[in-house]
Amino acid sequence: MRTFSIVMVTIILALLFISACHSSPSPASVAPDETAPGVEIGEDDTPCTVKVHTVKNVPGKCVRLRGGSMACQSESYLDPVNEDCLMFG
Repeated sequence: MRTFSIVMVTIILALLFISACHSSPSPASVAPDETAPGVEIGEDDTPCTVKVHTVKNVPGKCVRLRGGSMACQSESYLDPVNEDCLMFG
C-alpha cells in the first residue's frame, strides 16, 4: 500500500509538473525589435504579466506523512517526492 501511495503521488506531481512546463513561457530568442515567425505585433499596448517558474533549494528535514510515505519538509514547503527522503520510506 505504501509503495502504491508513493507511486500515485509521484505520478500526480509529474503530471502537474509537465502541465506547468507546457504552459510556461520560453525565454525570448529574438531581439526586442524583431518578431519571431508567426508572431504578430498588435497595436494594443495592453499590459500583461509573464509567469516564470523557478526552483529554489530550501533546506528541510525528512518527515513521515500519514500513510507512511516520506517527504522533505521545510518551514514553508513540503516535497512529497524528494529523492533524499524516499529511501527512508
